[in-house]
Amino acid sequence: MPERADRTRTHAYHRRTRRPALAVGVALSLALVLAACAPARSGAQSLPTFDARSSTAASTATATAAGEPAPSQDEAVPTPGSFDEFDGPAGAAPDPAHWSAQTGAGGWGNHELQTYTASNGVLDGHGHLVITADIGPDGGPPYTSARLTTHGKASFGYGTVSARIQVPQGGSLVPAFWMLGSDVDTVGWPECGEIDVVEAPIDTHRTSHFLHGPGEDDPDHNVQAGGILMHTQAMSKGFHTYSVTRSPGHVVISVDGVVGTDITEATAPSALKWVFDGQFDLILSLAIGGSVPHPTASTPRTAQMVVDWVRYAPAR
Repeated sequence: MPERADRTRTHAYHRRTRRPALAVGVALSLALVLAACAPARSGAQSLPTFDARSSTAASTATATAAGEPAPSQDEAVPTPGSFDEFDGPAGAAPDPAHWSAQTGAGGWGNHELQTYTASNGVLDGHGHLVITADIGPDGGPPYTSARLTTHGKASFGYGTVSARIQVPQGGSLVPAFWMLGSDVDTVGWPECGEIDVVEAPIDTHRTSHFLHGPGEDDPDHNVQAGGILMHTQAMSKGFHTYSVTRSPGHVVISVDGVVGTDITEATAPSALKWVFDGQFDLILSLAIGGSVPHPTASTPRTAQMVVDWVRYAPAR
């Protein structure tokens, strides 16, 4: 297993350690495994509130709800409805008012192989953000990809954040749409909290939807809880909507309206300190290697994670 992410690093966003061998919440994860994730599935649980899949929202509330930490003065409060439609010319960076590219190598806390560059995450000129993972000859280096964050530019409170994404298929790739507590630079990980809206490592017939937080008795210990969705068709075959809805003491994660994780402060593992009620930043990333198999000669040289839009509907 990868070692714990270094809380003293200047870049607190270096990719955190994944799934410890004795992680609390494994039993909960298995209990939440579903046979398929089709909206028409009989008896499927639907997203209960704050559906942000439409381009507008009736609410005019801000991102800050009662009792929530407010965004810093340097951060914008996202407006209801559309956050980013990724319109712009081909090759342009995504809106710099919303996104920053995190760049560099170093394993990102998870022994990953890629060097993140700004040029691997650009618009395609047709309303999409495209994150491209490039792998060198015969599955070897160089490895490049991109990671984009709203940190310091926009943070999100109670309500629903959704993204419409086509994830790539690949045993050496970890496409992810996730969130970190906005206070990560001061408290570190996992104390800031992490919400994996979706990760699709190895095979996109299976998607993971987990919360990570500190232990009640040990703030440096990663405790996780969440669920896995099994899909009858690979999610790489098309676009799907991945959403997280937060209300006080409650987190719901869904795929195309079907709930994969529904956790409250009361139902979370007793060892997990609840840190999921504050402001959170968004991250879009496509990692290579790490805790998944490394590329081989048969691994595609290029893979792409395509994001159609990101939308936000604040709690009413």
